[in-house]
Amino acid sequence: VTLTPSEAWRTIRDHFYDNVNEIVRGATKKQVLGRLYRTRSKLFGREIFKRLEREPLCDVKESAGLKFFQFHVTYYEDEVQHRLIGWAHPRLVDRMKQRQSSVFTDATYRCVPAPFYQLVIVMLYDSISELYLPIWYVLTTGKTAQQKIFPAHVVCDFEFKIKSVQNQFPESRIVGCLFHFKQALRREMLKLMITEDEVDLAMREGCIDRLTIIRRMDITLRGVHDVQSMIKRDCEARGIGYSRPNWKKFWKYFKKTWINKFKPEWWNINSVSEDIVNRTNNPLERYNRTLISVFNGGHPDITRFISVIEEQSRENVRLLDDISNRRARAPNHAAPQRAPGFESDSDCDSIRSMSPEY
Repeated sequence: VTLTPSEAWRTIRDHFYDNVNEIVRGATKKQVLGRLYRTRSKLFGREIFKRLEREPLCDVKESAGLKFFQFHVTYYEDEVQHRLIGWAHPRLVDRMKQRQSSVFTDATYRCVPAPFYQLVIVMLYDSISELYLPIWYVLTTGKTAQQKIFPAHVVCDFEFKIKSVQNQFPESRIVGCLFHFKQALRREMLKLMITEDEVDLAMREGCIDRLTIIRRMDITLRGVHDVQSMIKRDCEARGIGYSRPNWKKFWKYFKKTWINKFKPEWWNINSVSEDIVNRTNNPLERYNRTLISVFNGGHPDITRFISVIEEQSRENVRLLDDISNRRARAPNHAAPQRAPGFESDSDCDSIRSMSPEY
């Protein structure tokens, strides 16, 4: 039942008709496909959504009693009916009951079965096994979602509508993705005609990203001043022209966007007592690319989609068992950054007039 009609036909053909030296009289491809469609319609009805909630599509394979299918919700937006369907391996869901955990969220559109709009994946950093685990797979026909989990941290893209994430996880610390934070800054620098050599200096580790790990009260009082000094000094040391007027425009943008629009508490983690194991969505984005490659970049049949994510979930459960029994080890992860010290004052542009009230 988890095979598409075309896959079922190929299986039958390879098993019965593969030997060209034998003459076999049997059903044609058209007859096989027709019989499959009629049987599925009789058992599950013509509506695909009914099939998702019934055996065997709803089950964890090789595990009697475990359900991979978790929920199917319908709701209306402007009189348009939308659906929200979620899958997760129960043993992986149990890992999310830890309140002090880090959760990563991301949406993809490239491997979504029709008629869905997007796939939202929720990934957990499991501190016990030290693994990044894709837990929830949620297909939506719209953009609205409700969650009732309580992680310590949620890492998401700023383009993921960070305020909406805050509403969904009111008791959690929301941490903006460092990669997308720096990418947004880079785009603005280039837009303001700051040279690529200057941009590369600003984007290197320990320069502009230090604003995300110093005390928030120091961002405008000392942090920006320190970053400006570093960029200007390194430009002089490398014989690179310093675009003073363009940098002034950039820091005005920084104040408007990253102080007033996006609160520093969303992208600065200095006050977080627990280590943020990963400031970026890279583990989840890497998994998204892997998932897309399985489907060759296309939109799979819904049964094929379920079969793949269920198999990958079972593989993660097996990996957890191997680690707990010391048959395998988790990969190494980068150590969290520590807040840097400040340099002495120097003669450079400053935005000390920024209000520290955030």
